[in-house]
Amino acid sequence: MCVRKIGSAWIPLLTFGLFAACMVVSYLVSHFKGYNRSLIPFISDTGGIPPASCWFALLLNASAYLFLLCAYIRYGNIRDEVGHSRKLVKILNILGFLVAFCSAMGMSVVGCFPVTQVLQPHNWGAFVAFVGACLYASLQTCLTYPLISTTANTKVACQFKLLFALRVVLTLLCWTFLCSHVGTMMKNGGFSMLYEPTDDTRALYYACTISQRLLAFWLALFISTFAYEFTGFQLLVKAAFQHEVLE
Repeated sequence: MCVRKIGSAWIPLLTFGLFAACMVVSYLVSHFKGYNRSLIPFISDTGGIPPASCWFALLLNASAYLFLLCAYIRYGNIRDEVGHSRKLVKILNILGFLVAFCSAMGMSVVGCFPVTQVLQPHNWGAFVAFVGACLYASLQTCLTYPLISTTANTKVACQFKLLFALRVVLTLLCWTFLCSHVGTMMKNGGFSMLYEPTDDTRALYYACTISQRLLAFWLALFISTFAYEFTGFQLLVKAAFQHEVLE
């Protein structure tokens, strides 16, 4: 039996890095292949045609699985540090993990079902991913506040207060850009896939695409803030090896 302890602070940072790489790599590949019909397209439009779609699916699914791992560690962090003795904390903690699971599955659907091939499942996956991630950010912001009272160290308590304030700002930014994205989309009556903006729709189109990209960025940045709390958290990995002697 081999037992190893692995630190977990790198997981939220890697999640942020992979998600950023997903948006950048898919954009660059689709741009140099001549697939982009606008300067700032929708995220999904840059991952709709091979080979860009291959990189998009690979990196987005990796980000989704790491996001789910972050949510699982965060669940254990709140359970161990704050405790489930308070019913509201227990409910919010369990609900947070379930919402994160749904959001991660939505991300996986977005990656596996390209917008150019299966539009409806892709759109539903994007809806679940974005709305679920915003709800998760809200729940985790609420769960950050009880952590302040878990330490008698004034310096650490002050750091938790700053972290709580940061997450409040990031959560508000997420909801603001989600509403902006949905609002501009509905105002135009929707944009077709691989849409090429005209003079009449260019401003509204770019407002919609920029809102979507900023929403994704703020959500990924929110997840990266877990690195602070995960610093003192370690994953216990056990592996059993069986050796058979052949006669």
